[in-house]
Amino acid sequence: IYLFESYSNEISNNIYSGNGVNIEKVTKDFPLWTVLLLVIIIIIIIILLILVVLAKNFFLYIRKKA
Repeated sequence: IYLFESYSNEISNNIYSGNGVNIEKVTKDFPLWTVLLLVIIIIIIIILLILVVLAKNFFLYIRKKA
């Protein structure tokens, strides 16, 4: 929350002062968050795929035993 507040303060300060350098810095920092989000989403999808494969194998194993 603190990080977000400092970012929003920086952005509002930049908008009022019209300082291009800081705006560039902020736009370079924000893609890091989007990249992190994408990585987290990809990891979750991979985990779900692994769980699905394990579940299928587990059910096949149970069917073979039955």
